[in-house]
Amino acid sequence: MKVIKRVTALAAALCIAVAVSGCGKEVKNKSDAPTDTAPAANGGFNPGEGIINSDFGTLTEFSAQTLNGETVTQEIFSENDLTMIYIWKTDCEPCKAEFPALVKLSGMLPEGTALIGMCIDGDTNGDEAKKIADEAGLPFDSIIGGATLEGVKSTPTTMYVDKYGNVVGEPKEGRSYASDDDAAAQEFFIDVSSHLGMAKSKYQADARKE
Repeated sequence: MKVIKRVTALAAALCIAVAVSGCGKEVKNKSDAPTDTAPAANGGFNPGEGIINSDFGTLTEFSAQTLNGETVTQEIFSENDLTMIYIWKTDCEPCKAEFPALVKLSGMLPEGTALIGMCIDGDTNGDEAKKIADEAGLPFDSIIGGATLEGVKSTPTTMYVDKYGNVVGEPKEGRSYASDDDAAAQEFFIDVSSHLGMAKSKYQADARKE
């Protein structure tokens, strides 16, 4: 497993438009089953081969700044089979409440996976975002965002991408009803593992076609 260190939000430069309209929506079940197998018009994966298409499109080509002033590109995904992206805002209290579970998750990620953050108001509230991340002891990076991701209705939202930046599965909006941080971390772990299986199924399907 790998935790991508100290980056916090996803920038307007990502070529995908994000629309976050609220904060604090809670969802009881973070797992979504595929409902069809038709290829996506946006060039996403066929869910019949292990990937659920998403309105989020892809993150296959972008350049963005981090809260620490670093520049990152789609290459941050290439070293892992799957990367979990946790989307948050500085004024999202449910996001902050879930940070302890993410800290725990970072120490139990499956092999071949990574975790990063995306602070969507990091461009306008960068100092505050960095302070929040530092105080929470977040061991992962977050990319600075300014625009909004199409399809995101609230924060927190969790999404996954494969090693090429293609979105895996459907984004999960809202915080879970987990009883404590350990239970929430375990819920995240199960979700990560499930999406890792989707990504690997796609890689195997592609290999058989070659």
